[in-house]
Amino acid sequence: MDKRVYFKGSAGDKAAIENLFVPPGVHEFRVIARGGGGQKASNIASAEFKANKRLTLKAELRPPSEGSSGNSTSLDPAAQIVATLRTNNFFR
Repeated sequence: MDKRVYFKGSAGDKAAIENLFVPPGVHEFRVIARGGGGQKASNIASAEFKANKRLTLKAELRPPSEGSSGNSTSLDPAAQIVATLRTNNFFR
Protein backbone atom coordinates (compact mmCIF):
# COMPACT_ATOMS: atom_id res chain seq x y z
CA MET A 1 0.00 0.00 0.00
CA ASP A 2 1.42 3.36 -1.01
CA LYS A 3 4.81 1.82 -1.92
CA ARG A 4 5.18 0.06 1.45
CA VAL A 5 4.53 -3.54 2.46
CA TYR A 6 0.98 -3.75 3.78
CA PHE A 7 0.57 -7.52 4.05
CA LYS A 8 3.02 -10.36 3.61
CA GLY A 9 1.76 -13.90 3.69
CA SER A 10 -0.16 -16.55 1.84
CA ALA A 11 -3.36 -15.82 -0.04
CA GLY A 12 -4.75 -19.09 1.32
CA ASP A 13 -4.66 -17.79 4.92
CA LYS A 14 -8.22 -16.40 5.03
CA ALA A 15 -8.13 -15.58 8.74
CA ALA A 16 -5.17 -13.24 8.21
CA ILE A 17 -6.62 -11.39 5.21
CA GLU A 18 -10.34 -11.28 5.99
CA ASN A 19 -10.58 -8.01 7.94
CA LEU A 20 -7.55 -5.88 7.16
CA PHE A 21 -7.99 -2.17 7.94
CA VAL A 22 -7.02 0.69 5.63
CA PRO A 23 -7.27 4.27 6.94
CA PRO A 24 -9.57 6.69 5.10
CA GLY A 25 -8.09 8.44 2.07
CA VAL A 26 -6.79 7.58 -1.39
CA HIS A 27 -4.42 4.63 -1.38
CA GLU A 28 -2.58 2.62 -4.03
CA PHE A 29 -2.03 -1.13 -3.94
CA ARG A 30 0.28 -3.37 -5.93
CA VAL A 31 0.38 -7.15 -5.56
CA ILE A 32 3.71 -8.97 -5.79
CA ALA A 33 3.67 -12.75 -6.19
CA ARG A 34 6.65 -15.03 -5.74
CA GLY A 35 7.00 -18.65 -6.71
CA GLY A 36 9.84 -20.98 -7.60
CA GLY A 37 12.41 -18.19 -7.57
CA GLY A 38 10.32 -15.97 -9.88
CA GLN A 39 8.58 -12.74 -8.97
CA LYS A 40 5.84 -10.72 -10.73
CA ALA A 41 4.24 -7.38 -9.84
CA SER A 42 0.71 -6.33 -10.73
CA ASN A 43 -0.59 -3.06 -12.01
CA ILE A 44 -1.42 -0.35 -9.45
CA ALA A 45 -4.99 -0.42 -8.13
CA SER A 46 -6.07 2.84 -6.51
CA ALA A 47 -9.25 3.88 -4.72
CA GLU A 48 -10.58 6.24 -2.11
CA PHE A 49 -11.21 4.46 1.17
CA LYS A 50 -14.00 5.79 3.39
CA ALA A 51 -14.77 5.03 7.02
CA ASN A 52 -17.11 2.05 7.57
CA LYS A 53 -17.10 1.09 3.87
CA ARG A 54 -15.61 -2.12 2.50
CA LEU A 55 -13.53 -2.51 -0.62
CA THR A 56 -12.26 -5.79 -2.01
CA LEU A 57 -8.82 -6.14 -3.52
CA LYS A 58 -8.85 -8.85 -6.17
CA ALA A 59 -5.58 -10.21 -7.54
CA GLU A 60 -5.83 -12.44 -10.59
CA LEU A 61 -2.96 -14.48 -12.00
CA ARG A 62 -3.35 -14.73 -15.77
CA PRO A 63 -1.11 -17.34 -17.39
CA PRO A 64 0.09 -16.66 -20.92
CA SER A 65 -2.25 -17.85 -23.67
CA GLU A 66 0.50 -20.02 -25.11
CA GLY A 67 1.57 -21.04 -21.63
CA SER A 68 4.11 -23.44 -20.38
CA SER A 69 3.07 -26.66 -18.73
CA GLY A 70 0.75 -26.24 -15.76
CA ASN A 71 2.87 -28.67 -13.74
CA SER A 72 5.66 -26.19 -13.04
CA THR A 73 5.92 -24.70 -9.54
CA SER A 74 7.76 -21.60 -10.79
CA LEU A 75 6.01 -18.37 -11.71
CA ASP A 76 5.88 -18.05 -15.51
CA PRO A 77 7.68 -14.82 -16.58
CA ALA A 78 5.03 -14.27 -19.28
CA ALA A 79 2.14 -14.45 -16.79
CA GLN A 80 0.32 -11.29 -15.68
CA ILE A 81 -1.05 -10.31 -12.29
CA VAL A 82 -4.05 -7.98 -12.50
CA ALA A 83 -5.16 -6.14 -9.36
CA THR A 84 -8.54 -4.43 -9.00
CA LEU A 85 -10.35 -2.69 -6.15
CA ARG A 86 -14.13 -2.70 -6.00
CA THR A 87 -16.86 -1.77 -3.57
CA ASN A 88 -18.79 -4.51 -1.85
CA ASN A 89 -22.32 -3.58 -2.85
CA PHE A 90 -23.63 -7.06 -2.12
CA PHE A 91 -21.92 -7.65 1.20
CA ARG A 92 -22.33 -6.08 4.65
